[in-house]
Amino acid sequence: MRKLYISLIISFIVFMGFLRDFIFYNLAARIDFLEGRTINYRHSYFKILDGISHSGMEGLKWVFTAVFTIVFFGLNLLAIQYICKRKVFKLLGAIYAVTFTVCLLLYVLFLFFDLDFLYLTSMEGMHLLQSALPSIILIPILIMLPYLEKKEKN
Repeated sequence: MRKLYISLIISFIVFMGFLRDFIFYNLAARIDFLEGRTINYRHSYFKILDGISHSGMEGLKWVFTAVFTIVFFGLNLLAIQYICKRKVFKLLGAIYAVTFTVCLLLYVLFLFFDLDFLYLTSMEGMHLLQSALPSIILIPILIMLPYLEKKEKN
């Protein structure tokens, strides 16, 4: 039964990653169209966005950023705690808080200095928080930690 739960958690993380990419890809396509950079190549599911202004689309991106960050925090927490059988809320919370703060700082600096690499770095940091990468990094570390501690004592 444990393997089934782990499989379901991983499957849901993969699905949410697809859903996140699908939504953000189509929001970005609509924003590009509103800015006159491309033709309107968004998916037909997103036809409901046709009446939304550019600033409304930017606001929608922030709403989805917050939603997917919270969802992936929960999924990563669930995956790590279930697979490693350890309570990691404080550790994962600290990773998310520090990464989010750095991304926010980089974004504010981008607003003042208009340096594209600041925005791109901030965006990639937020992508990290909206993915399975925290689980992929922490699960092997947490699994190996007891073995390393035993070896260190000997």
